[in-house]
Amino acid sequence: MNVLDRYLFKEFIAYWYGITSILLLILLSQNLVLILTEAIQGVVDSSVIVPLFISNVFQFAVTLIPLGLFLGIMM
Repeated sequence: MNVLDRYLFKEFIAYWYGITSILLLILLSQNLVLILTEAIQGVVDSSVIVPLFISNVFQFAVTLIPLGLFLGIMM
């Protein structure tokens, strides 16, 4: 790899990581509020909050990794 390829790869990875982490943080905070609201209302048991949140992390990551990849290339 020459210098230009390494530079472009480094910039691409930085944008991809930044975009994916910001979008994941936004979606997970919104989802956590929804899960906690359901737990307060009694719809979801309190012992299910953490496993439900972790399963949503993987569900959102599967969707956001390709989207972040696309947006990272576009940047």
